[in-house]
Amino acid sequence: MVRIAIAAAALALALACKRAPEGPARITVTSKSSEAVALYQRAEALSDHGHAGEAQPLLKKAVELDPDFALAHASFPSIGPEAQGHVERAAALAPSLPPAERAYVEGRVARLRGESDKAVALMKSAAAAAPGDHRPYTELTGIAMMQHRLDDAAAAALRAVELDPRSGAAHNQLGYVRMLQKKYDEAAAALRKYAELSPGEANAHDSLGEALLNSGKLAEAEASFKKAIELNPKFPAPWEGVAMARFHHGDWKGGREALAKRRELEPDPADKLLSDLAAAESLAAEGSLAEALAAFSALEKDAAAQKLDAPLGWALTGQAFVHIEADEHEAALAPAAAALELARKGSLVGSVKKGIEAGALVMRIWADSHLGKTDDALQSAAALEEVVKGETGSWRASQLHFARGLLAMAGKRAQGAVEQFDLCRADHWACQAERYRAHVDAGDHAGAEAIKKAIVSATPRSLDPLLVRSRLAHGGEEHASAEK
Repeated sequence: MVRIAIAAAALALALACKRAPEGPARITVTSKSSEAVALYQRAEALSDHGHAGEAQPLLKKAVELDPDFALAHASFPSIGPEAQGHVERAAALAPSLPPAERAYVEGRVARLRGESDKAVALMKSAAAAAPGDHRPYTELTGIAMMQHRLDDAAAAALRAVELDPRSGAAHNQLGYVRMLQKKYDEAAAALRKYAELSPGEANAHDSLGEALLNSGKLAEAEASFKKAIELNPKFPAPWEGVAMARFHHGDWKGGREALAKRRELEPDPADKLLSDLAAAESLAAEGSLAEALAAFSALEKDAAAQKLDAPLGWALTGQAFVHIEADEHEAALAPAAAALELARKGSLVGSVKKGIEAGALVMRIWADSHLGKTDDALQSAAALEEVVKGETGSWRASQLHFARGLLAMAGKRAQGAVEQFDLCRADHWACQAERYRAHVDAGDHAGAEAIKKAIVSATPRSLDPLLVRSRLAHGGEEHASAEK
C-alpha cells in the first residue's frame, strides 16, 4: 500500500497530505483532506487483499471529502456506472501532482483505458522516480499478466517482493504469476508465505485454493476455499472458488448453490450480476442451452434496469454464444449487434469497452462464417483488427487470431486455420476447441489429441474449459474433413 506521513505544518494548513519519504523515495499521496487520505489507505489495503467491494464505499467517501483527490479517482473499479467519470477526473487532475505520483496515476488511467504500452511506460517512470516503492511493480506485474508476458510479470513481481518482503499482497501476486507459468508448487509456496505474513486474512486461503484448483487438486482446493470462508464468513470470493471446484467435479447443483451464496454476500450490484453471469454460463456448460439462454436474458433485463452497461454487454455476448452453441447462428447476430452498439456508445471505460466490442465482433464473425456471409465476416474482422491494433499477447489479441482461424475454417483452409489457432493463448478455451478441430482436419491427429488432453485436464477458476468440453461431448466435432 502507498504510505503517507503528514507534516504538521501541512496538516495545520490543510493544504496537502504528502509524505516526505525516509530512505528511497516512495510515491506521495496528495489530498486536501487527511481524513480522505486515511480512507484511501484503508481502501487500498482492502483492495490489495481482494476486498474491492468493501473498498469502494471508502473511495466514494474519500472523493466526497476531496473531489480533487486524483489517486482515489484512479482507484475505482472499471465496471461500475461511474467508472468513466472517475477515470476522466483522475486524468484531468494528474498534471498537478508530484512527478512519481503523477506517473503512477496516469499509468493507472492508461491501464483502465486499455492503453497497455502507455501504462507500462508510465509505471516504469513512477518506479524510477520512487525507487523505494513496490506499487509500480505490482501494476507492471498485472499489465504483463494481461499481455501474457509471463517472464516480465515474474521479474516485476519478484522486484515488488524484494522492495517490500513483508507485503502479503506482493507474495499473492507472485503466486498468481507462478500459476500462469504452471509452476504450481512455487505458486503454493508464495501463497503460503502470503498466509504467514497476513495471518487471519481470508484472501490468502482463497488464493491458495485457486492454485490447488489449477493443479487439479479439487478436494484440497475446496477445503482451502472453505477455510477462507471460516476466517471471514462475509467474504464473497471464496464461494466462487467453491462453485468452480464443484463444477469441475461435475456437481452443477452444488456449484450454483455456492454462486447464490456469493451473490448474497456481494455488496456491489455489478458484482452480484457477475454471480448471475457465472450461473448462466454453468447451465451452458452443463448442456442446458435453453435454460442458459433464459438466464442470460434475465441477466440482460436486470443489468439494463440498473444501468450497468458492463454486465449488460456480457449478458448479450453470452446470449450470442449460446445461440452459436445451439447452431442458431442467425439468432446469434441480434444480441451480438446489441453488444457492439453498447460498447461503441461511449459509456464504458476503455479496457472494458474494448473487451465487449472485441467479444461482440468475434460472435458476429463466428455466426456469419457459419452462415456463409463471408463479406460480413470480413468486415467484422477488419473492425476487430482496429480494436486490437498494437496489442500482443493480450486476450483481445488472441481473439483476433481466433477470428482469423474461424474465417480460414469457413473457407476450408485447414492449414491456415491451424496457423492462426496455434497463435491463440493457451487459456483461450474456445479457440483451443477450434484448434483441435483444425488439427484434425489438417491430418495432425497426434497434435489434436494433445490439444484435447489439455482441454479435458484443465481445471482453472473459470467455466471456459467446461463449456468447451461440453461442446465436444455433445457432438462438437461435426466438421467434415476440410480441403487442405
